[in-house]
Amino acid sequence: MTLSTEVSVTLGTPALKASTRTGMGSIPYEGGTAFRVWAPFASAVYVAGDFNNKSTTTNPLASENNGYWSVDVPEAKEGQKYRYLIQGSFIPADSLWWRTDPYCKHVLDNDGADESSD
Repeated sequence: MTLSTEVSVTLGTPALKASTRTGMGSIPYEGGTAFRVWAPFASAVYVAGDFNNKSTTTNPLASENNGYWSVDVPEAKEGQKYRYLIQGSFIPADSLWWRTDPYCKHVLDNDGADESSD
């Protein structure tokens, strides 16, 4: 029997895998960027930004089963703008709850919306 320490969650196909990189916020690495955020009451978390045409569904984060959510996004590069989209039972179904990364190094305000960049 083989035991795995990888954390994954299935939301349709394929299974999502949490990032194995350490740190919080956006974590650039050779070949992409990892994202990690603490959202203990969320039922789903997504990251949307320049790297995915601000898609609200392309890059879901995997729950690490401890309140943290993370994902590796190969398309995300340093300096690109992004925000987290949080879903949960406490958020009305007809609204989107956008959140700026509390660990971001730079915040822009354009058109009334803050966006993070690493």
